[in-house]
Amino acid sequence: GAKTGYVMSHKLYGPKNADVDFAPLFLQIGYTLTDVHDSFPVRGSLELIFEPTFMLVTKPSDTFGKGASLLLRYNFVTGTRWMPFFELGIGLLHWNMRVEDVLGSEFNFTILGGPGVNYFVTDNWAVTGQLGLWHASNAGRKEPNQGINSIMYLLGFAYYF
Repeated sequence: GAKTGYVMSHKLYGPKNADVDFAPLFLQIGYTLTDVHDSFPVRGSLELIFEPTFMLVTKPSDTFGKGASLLLRYNFVTGTRWMPFFELGIGLLHWNMRVEDVLGSEFNFTILGGPGVNYFVTDNWAVTGQLGLWHASNAGRKEPNQGINSIMYLLGFAYYF
């Protein structure tokens, strides 16, 4: 599948907001680790997702970034066309900018995740919506390392085999 949207940074802690906004493209290739188990409301399955990432940074300057993440997603199987999920993952990111007083390196680590929902328009194709959190940090390898904390607003599609 694929998801895109807009991501805006917010000050969660530290003395300064990073003020970095970007439009991501998350490509997703998943593998279901468990069969559907239990009964609703926790009936579902666990999925491992590899997610190559491309981003067009729009603020503070026009530039780009690329990386990849590994995510775990729990799909809540409802027996309807709606399938809510929650995913959480970690990744690597390289972009060709440094954010003054906030993030002193081009190579960073990411933590991301949040709730979403798939709506199946056919047995295999789904429209995806997600609201999530995204954090980037260089893990203290360079100063400064306040990190970037953002909220993701995403729409996309998925094909399930």
